[in-house]
Amino acid sequence: MSAAQVVQRDCASLVSVGLGDDAWRAAPGAGPAAFGALDYRWGDRAGFAERTPDAQGWRRFKVALRLRGGTPATVTVPAARREVAALTYRNGLDDTVSFAACGAASEPPASEFAGGFAVREAVCLPVEVTWPGGTARVVLDFGVGGC
Repeated sequence: MSAAQVVQRDCASLVSVGLGDDAWRAAPGAGPAAFGALDYRWGDRAGFAERTPDAQGWRRFKVALRLRGGTPATVTVPAARREVAALTYRNGLDDTVSFAACGAASEPPASEFAGGFAVREAVCLPVEVTWPGGTARVVLDFGVGGC
């Protein structure tokens, strides 16, 4: 996907996913972003194997994204992993999604976006998060059992 095709999630698409503060504190994160698994436990090999792939071979996982207030961020699946992983924060499969800055920086992190990931195989998936002034990477464990 080229930079011109980067999709945007705006503040009108915010949700509250119902994860408690303890779950968000334990969620994998990078910079201003945290990834809260909603229908899966990170690294659960049996749970991954039980998930039925769709007709194209994708296993889909609901993973909410929570951003620090007032901070826009872009989430990207690295080019080398795009054959086996994609973002599902819209209605389709994307390589990169930008998320709007919602709320003030002084507010608690409550900008939550529904969506997730689709993967074709068990994978330790590096995900890049960029925001004004920074870039960080987090590795998400989809069925490997230790990344």
